[in-house]
Amino acid sequence: MKAVPVSELQADERNLVAIFARKMSDGSGVPEEVLKWLKSGEGNDDVKS
Repeated sequence: MKAVPVSELQADERNLVAIFARKMSDGSGVPEEVLKWLKSGEGNDDVKS
């Protein structure tokens, strides 16, 4: 799984990202696969400073 810059997302994909962010912030949780993916570091390619 590779990270895609938000600027390259289609409108429907941006909506999914927004819904996902809301779910995280309202405490309803994160899908287990996503959590595993985040922990694996694969999504952090462009986050490292």
